[in-house]
Amino acid sequence: AAEQTQLSLLANASPTNWDTPQQYVECLSELRKQRGHLITLKEQRYINLVRIQEMDEEVQKAFDSVSQATIAFLASDTAMQPFLEQISQAETAIEAVETVVDIEPINQQLDELSEGLDLLIEVLNGLKVEDTNVRTQILDDISELYAKVNQVKAKGKQKRSGLGAGEAKAEFAAQFRLFSQSINNALSVADTPEKADEQQSRLLIQLEELESKFSEFDEYLDDIMNKREELHSAFESRKQSLLEARQRRAQNLFSAAQRIIKGVERRANSFKDADELNTYFASDPMILKCGDLASELRSIDDQIKADDIQSQLKAAKEQAIRSLRDKSDIFEDGGSVIKLGKHKFSVNSQALDLTLLAKDDGIFRHLIGTDYYEVIQSEQLDALKDC
Repeated sequence: AAEQTQLSLLANASPTNWDTPQQYVECLSELRKQRGHLITLKEQRYINLVRIQEMDEEVQKAFDSVSQATIAFLASDTAMQPFLEQISQAETAIEAVETVVDIEPINQQLDELSEGLDLLIEVLNGLKVEDTNVRTQILDDISELYAKVNQVKAKGKQKRSGLGAGEAKAEFAAQFRLFSQSINNALSVADTPEKADEQQSRLLIQLEELESKFSEFDEYLDDIMNKREELHSAFESRKQSLLEARQRRAQNLFSAAQRIIKGVERRANSFKDADELNTYFASDPMILKCGDLASELRSIDDQIKADDIQSQLKAAKEQAIRSLRDKSDIFEDGGSVIKLGKHKFSVNSQALDLTLLAKDDGIFRHLIGTDYYEVIQSEQLDALKDC
């Protein structure tokens, strides 16, 4: 394979019909690569070193021949003419373009032309040029080409900057309007604090991409910074209002559950049978409503209040069960009699109230439902005894 490649390379190493410096440079580069490949082959076992040496000598001979032809070509007056034509064509094309898209390939062509000159100098430095005057002439020609290429490249960059500024202004205005609409749309979508954070992060990424895209234009930096501040302010305000609304809703739900639980506690203490009590806690609409309120609190991430409601319901049921057990063990006749061993005591469930009671021997304070009477000692009342 190496011999076939070398045969093809040596067959093409004929500068008779070459008319551009690139052809000479490319041939010399391929010959260098072939020599490097042959050196790599020498390190392999059982390789025919004699044949490798012969091939290396052939490549070296061809390289020397092409080198001399290259020097002779570069010393001629027409050697740099292809470069000059390319530079002239690029300069004419730059003056005619009207969009950034059209000028990009021209600038790329100029960059490739510069790389070709770099490669030409690199090859020239590796060639043996005995005549110093010839070498100086070639270097002067290449330096002149460099100057013209750099001049045209500068003109291309200036033209691109001018065209880009106009196009960027219109594009930035359109994208900036679209971004402002995106903020309004994201604010309407953000109906929870978590969604507000998500939408804010998404828009910040878009704004960073916009800033990166127009980083070459400093006049847009202030608009982007102001829009970033507006974005932060809008979403922080939105998030705060959502948090406040969530807290108000959570407090309202918790207050409603507290009122239900108070009613449940009163109702639970009125049952006389365990089955009735368990049925009440299993199916009563208010109990179920209390569970729904706890679920709603969990849906808005207020786990503490939800757990508190469920704990209070559980405590109300356990307290009712204990009260019912006490009633069955201690009370008789529906709770009107307390039984302690052989002794029985009546239970007065009448509400205690303080009143005034007139008797023959004076006016008394009386606690309703008890035998408590206390005479009122008052000279003013005694003076009105007839009344």
